[in-house]
Amino acid sequence: MIIMFACVKDEPFKGFDGIQLPEDHGILEVDFELPNYKLIQDGIRRADLAVCNTMYEMNKGVFFYHSNVSDAKQVYQIVLPEGKYFYQAVITCSLGGDSCIMGGFPYGQGRMKYAFDEVLIKAGEKTRSLPVFQ
Repeated sequence: MIIMFACVKDEPFKGFDGIQLPEDHGILEVDFELPNYKLIQDGIRRADLAVCNTMYEMNKGVFFYHSNVSDAKQVYQIVLPEGKYFYQAVITCSLGGDSCIMGGFPYGQGRMKYAFDEVLIKAGEKTRSLPVFQ
């Protein structure tokens, strides 16, 4: 007869989707859905997703994190220490002529629309946010 014993160590928090998180970190998940503008539906592109600590930094354009956004990816996860943050999501119009102006983009092609939000990150939790473009 053989008797075996084993000790199981407490494992650190595994995070979400296989991301290993430190104990004092959480995840900001941004569902960067492109708005549906009927006139220019195929001309909207994701341009930027950036995070900062304060609204003052956001107004000055000082961000500590920029995501490499793509039209092929809609949901972005950012691992952050526990605390309050601000983020901005940016879209642009790539159509020519007056199409972008008719779609509500100021001054037409290549101009941007911004969405801002304040989020509270809690340790070990996922905070989901959906940017809303005006």
